[in-house]
Amino acid sequence: MAATASWQPQEEGFNSICALLQHQISPSSDKSQIWQQLQHFSHFPDFNNYLVFILARAESAVCVMVMENDMEWGDGIRVGGLSLDLSMEQELKPPHDVGEEEMALVVVAKFTTHLCLWTSSFDTEHLSFICFGTRKQGQSVEVRQAAGLLLKNNLRTAFNSMTPAFQLYIKSELLPCLGAADRHIRSTAGTIITVLVQLGGVSGWPELLQALANCLESNDLNHMEGAMDALSKICEDVPQVLDSDVPGLVERPINLFLPKLFQFFQSPHASLRKLSLGSVNQYIMLMPAALFASMDQYLQGLFVLAHDSAAEVRKLVCAAFVQLIEVNPSFLEPHLRNVIEYMLQVNKDSDDEVALEACEFWSAYCDAQLPLENLREFLPRLIPVLLSNMAYAEDDESLAEAEEDESLPDRDQDLKPRFHSSRFHGSDNAEDDDDDIVNIWNLRKCSAAGLDVLSNVFGDEILPTMMPIVQVFSFLALDAKF
Repeated sequence: MAATASWQPQEEGFNSICALLQHQISPSSDKSQIWQQLQHFSHFPDFNNYLVFILARAESAVCVMVMENDMEWGDGIRVGGLSLDLSMEQELKPPHDVGEEEMALVVVAKFTTHLCLWTSSFDTEHLSFICFGTRKQGQSVEVRQAAGLLLKNNLRTAFNSMTPAFQLYIKSELLPCLGAADRHIRSTAGTIITVLVQLGGVSGWPELLQALANCLESNDLNHMEGAMDALSKICEDVPQVLDSDVPGLVERPINLFLPKLFQFFQSPHASLRKLSLGSVNQYIMLMPAALFASMDQYLQGLFVLAHDSAAEVRKLVCAAFVQLIEVNPSFLEPHLRNVIEYMLQVNKDSDDEVALEACEFWSAYCDAQLPLENLREFLPRLIPVLLSNMAYAEDDESLAEAEEDESLPDRDQDLKPRFHSSRFHGSDNAEDDDDDIVNIWNLRKCSAAGLDVLSNVFGDEILPTMMPIVQVFSFLALDAKF
């Protein structure tokens, strides 16, 4: 695995690492032995180059075939140590009207679209023409993805100590993966890109911002999804990077990307709507100037997506309203009645995760110390929803755990008072959370927490609505358990 100025993989190293990765993803493999072998490979300075090569290019390769005058199409040829069958004349023979220079340009063009270039030391005195063909490497997506995940972990500790040439090689190989046909490859590339941004920001990688912008502007779904996936991960892990001044740019990156993110709110593809909304939501807490100035447009986008057919999008809409009311309630005050009505409706959503996000709103509203009058008129409709959601489901693991505990004597910690806490705010006692499986946050517990907050805020006002419902449940002897 020698390092060269113009790096290219050696077939032996390529095959060895691919075989090791294949063993790694096998359920019956010896993990300790594989770890030792990976440690051995990691001592080679270009090991990470091989990993990014496998991720980016192992699916197919372009072979530059130098044909000698006396060679027939039915012959076999070895190019760069690879055996190539030339028996398929129709696939490999170039058109008669393509000249040598034009054919060479085609080869180069193919090479720049993430295909591998293999060369060999042919006697150039006997060149007849140059043509190209493809050779499948036979590496599965799982092997390529394993290479990418290993590369991600390696780069966290090794990237800054790598040679600039190898750093540049890895970056250049990752960017074309944004448009890969397989979404797992796109996603893995986006994860690695985010790690590199964490390590060095974007100021030293201007090609990244341009590549993301180009992909977002394209009409190709793979490229748009790949760029949005990478961008969403950057926004989630290091949002401040895009809200910083970058040398050479007139505006901060978030100022450039935000309008495009808003446009994707109206995309016909649910994946793009979800990724774009999730990306913008990451900036609610930071509240950069660009988002503050575009708040009306953002809110209009949320209202449009409020009834989206995709549950993941509705979940993000609810999360946005909750965060906005926590960060700056004044943003929602002109629309508060409509927002409360919406959150009440989705608190009954058929998707439990959407309903859970909506249920967080009631505690957040009370914590924001907004006028209680806005919420009071909704109590007769809200409290029945919360009580209904507080019932244990038949398959609730917490119920089985609790019923099992009934036969055991109470421990001291079982008698301690327990306080509800939103998953946004965390628990006041982390040890209790670790020791007690029953404390997994879900819709039932969030509803109980919401009702608890409402009872503290409104006091006896909720009893005329709540008690008749509880009495009906008891009278009918329903199986609901609270």
